[in-house]
Amino acid sequence: MTTNDDNEGAVNVNVSVDNDIDDNGGVIVGGGADDGDDNGGAVNVNDGAKGSVDDNEGAVNVNVSVDNNIDDKGGGVVVSRGVDDNSGAVNVDVSVDNDIDGKGGAVNVDVGGVIVGRGADDVDDNNSVVNGNGAASLSEPELIDYYRLTKPGVTLLVVFTATAGIYLAPAPPHTVLVFASVLAIAAGSAGAAALNMWCERKRDARMIRTAARPLAAMRIAPDSGFVFGAALAILGFILLTFAAGPLAGILLAVTVLFYVLIYTLVLKPRTEQNIVIGGAAGALPPVIGWVVGGGDLLHPLPWILFALVFLWTPPHFWALALPRRAEYAAAKLPMLPVTRGNAETRKQILVYALLLLPAALLPALHFAGGAQIFYAAAATALGTAFVVLAAHLMRQKEDGDGEARAAKRLFRFSIWHLFLIFTCLLVARAVS
Repeated sequence: MTTNDDNEGAVNVNVSVDNDIDDNGGVIVGGGADDGDDNGGAVNVNDGAKGSVDDNEGAVNVNVSVDNNIDDKGGGVVVSRGVDDNSGAVNVDVSVDNDIDGKGGAVNVDVGGVIVGRGADDVDDNNSVVNGNGAASLSEPELIDYYRLTKPGVTLLVVFTATAGIYLAPAPPHTVLVFASVLAIAAGSAGAAALNMWCERKRDARMIRTAARPLAAMRIAPDSGFVFGAALAILGFILLTFAAGPLAGILLAVTVLFYVLIYTLVLKPRTEQNIVIGGAAGALPPVIGWVVGGGDLLHPLPWILFALVFLWTPPHFWALALPRRAEYAAAKLPMLPVTRGNAETRKQILVYALLLLPAALLPALHFAGGAQIFYAAAATALGTAFVVLAAHLMRQKEDGDGEARAAKRLFRFSIWHLFLIFTCLLVARAVS
């Protein structure tokens, strides 16, 4: 049966299959009336689905199509089922196009596995997605799934800011040691990302943005994901300790543990300030890089870099969260748009953008002459653009299309902002 939640825009697709064989060898699927929402978006589960029967094996392959609109605002859902006539076990492959309700309403999608309803009944205690008979369905993982488990985009930014920290420090080591250190930091970041996904696999399965992640979609078994993440994190710690010394290794371990234990398990599900406090984990990589480069932790520059990333993180993440408030609410995560509303979130984004502008200018004090002028001018231009985009977002109507577009534009720019700020730091260091 396919149901539509008229109150929250959530869609749970749990099509039941009756193993009834008609006189022509077909399979009757679904059974029961079409179920739609108040907007007239009918969901047709019994759309002429038939299956051929192998007299020897009793296997039936059934394709069930669901009409395009769930509530006249969303894309279509296609469900492909293979039914074993003997055991009744059901395996489901799901593809989803666009939004279901056009508002970021939560729908839980398991690509290559089972589409998961928001209710806890569809996920067992081990986060195994279950079929109608209670049997877990797990597809074979591919190498690309393990790559995605490392959050490559986030890891790339971590590695880049750490590398900048190394070359801004007074005595960067030999290139081989730099390479080993960067590899270790990448392994630590990738391991932390995988462990984060392992901890959040149940919540991820309840959000459109994250439902296709390898652990949430059950393309990778939970135990395999945990071992993969833990192994990478430990490898990173050991390698960095040997390449750059115990202090660098300890800082990497603190970063991983803070991100996984403090941010993911403690802060994120409990406080709207989760991303503010948790941003410390993302702000530590340039400090680690500074230590790798022989810098003293009593020097102000690594902590200026820390402050820069720390202040950058909340507006970056809140811009992502704004258009997905309904998803976070469905996942019961107290993100700022959920607890305070979009208007207050837009205000806080502007406040942090204004704080970020002078913070990004402070590293100019580390340089002199033309290098100082170059960096100060670049940081001013980038910071001003950030403030302008935040102010534009502030003026948008709540939950309107303009707000969503402005938030996405700011989110994309924020990534470039951080990348270009640290690039300008490296250029200024090279010419100073």
